[in-house]
Amino acid sequence: MKKDIQEVYYKSFKEASFDPDNGIVRNVALFGSKKSLNGRVYSDKAVDDLVRLAEGARSYLNHPTKEEIADSGVRRIQDWLGTFSNARRSNDAVIANLTVREAYIPLIKDIIRQAPHQVGFSLNGMVKVFQDAEGLEQVESVEKIRSYDLVSSAATTNSLFESAREKASKDPEEAVKEFMESIQGKKVDPSLKEKSDLFIKELRGVK
Repeated sequence: MKKDIQEVYYKSFKEASFDPDNGIVRNVALFGSKKSLNGRVYSDKAVDDLVRLAEGARSYLNHPTKEEIADSGVRRIQDWLGTFSNARRSNDAVIANLTVREAYIPLIKDIIRQAPHQVGFSLNGMVKVFQDAEGLEQVESVEKIRSYDLVSSAATTNSLFESAREKASKDPEEAVKEFMESIQGKKVDPSLKEKSDLFIKELRGVK
């Protein structure tokens, strides 16, 4: 079936470099792993689709509002951040250059200098998916990319998931235990919290 999604990748600026004179951020990561934080598993074809569709894709500030979604996804021109080019694949990652609108060059410069780990690009698009026997959502293909939206992240939330993945390679059950304890009483992104069961299955499947 086809499904609208928002998929955030929080390490977008890890290897990026900014050329302020030309307003270009090089080597922006738009996608990093076939297993997403939302519990989806992307096929090779889906990753290739991401590369193809990222070429010329627009980036906006923040997720679209409910009003914009209701209005056929039309976004405010004031929120248009820039356009992606030179999209390519590096293993399972999707990399591209972002040409930033002049008005937002100071903002991007400030983000890269101060807090690149606290923001990421969120894929706003449509995918074709099916659910496998283990209940995991498998992405067969990416049908459409509407935009890549620059959003802030709760760094603590992201670190919980990344830390759990690292520990699972050594002791899956201990990683599950610590993950469950860590989210109790914490303010976790609801979209990620809803995927906790799938994420725990992923942890237990790590060898």
